[in-house]
Amino acid sequence: QSVGAVAFWFIIAIGVLQGLAALEMSSLVEPLQGALDEIGAHLPNLFGAMLLLIPGIILARIAGRVVSAVLTELGFDRFVFGTLPRSFDPTPKEGDPDLPIPDEAIAAAQANGNDVGEVSSKLSKKDVAPSRFTGHVVTILIGMLVSLEALSILGLDRLATILQGFIEHFLPNAVISAVIILAGLWVGNWTKDLIDRAALDRNEPFWRYLGSLSRIGIFVFVLAIALHQVGVSPELIRIAFAVLFGAVGVAFALAFGLGGREVASEIVRAEYHRNSKVVETTGNEDLE
Repeated sequence: QSVGAVAFWFIIAIGVLQGLAALEMSSLVEPLQGALDEIGAHLPNLFGAMLLLIPGIILARIAGRVVSAVLTELGFDRFVFGTLPRSFDPTPKEGDPDLPIPDEAIAAAQANGNDVGEVSSKLSKKDVAPSRFTGHVVTILIGMLVSLEALSILGLDRLATILQGFIEHFLPNAVISAVIILAGLWVGNWTKDLIDRAALDRNEPFWRYLGSLSRIGIFVFVLAIALHQVGVSPELIRIAFAVLFGAVGVAFALAFGLGGREVASEIVRAEYHRNSKVVETTGNEDLE
């Protein structure tokens, strides 16, 4: 329809030009003729770009779906979800509570005559699985490569240079950063499981939190490496982490100060009484 509309208005413009020429209206004929000549000079490149874009986009969508299907069969979703904490895994598990359905979804379902249970089953599906997300990324990458060639055909060298720089410099670093984060999450979970198994025979409260603390520490370290790989300034990374740790420290101090006042007072009181008894005993011995 778009191509037909362009052809229709192009023919109309030619007809208007011929009519204005017959009326000898040169002040309107000359700029219109120049515009049509400019459009006509770019039409071959435009059609060439369209002939490249349309099959390229179709090929990109097919490649994305193939990659998504292959990764799903290889168990890529289970691997990625295995590297994340349980709270981040959208896969429904046995014993998990049913999530509430938003009121807007219920109202829309009732208005369209659909069953609420059907809406619940649709909402529970994994629409953003890692394999499907990877397929979308492949589709976008191929589409960007095709768009780069189309821009070169159209003679838009500046836009082609910007897109080429983005593809050559940013995308590889982004992929490497994603791999680093994924590997860091896996190492963090492996370390946490190892510490949790070692802490089963210990009754000390500290060991129960050591695994989670180690996972958080590994993730923070890996995140800093990934940000540096993308090109974020090291000074900005240091400032951000300093602010983060400062905020955590202040929050911990406030939580302990406001929520643990009674415990802290009992500890101080017990220590004070113990020292007082020691002082009294020492004084009595000196008097004797």
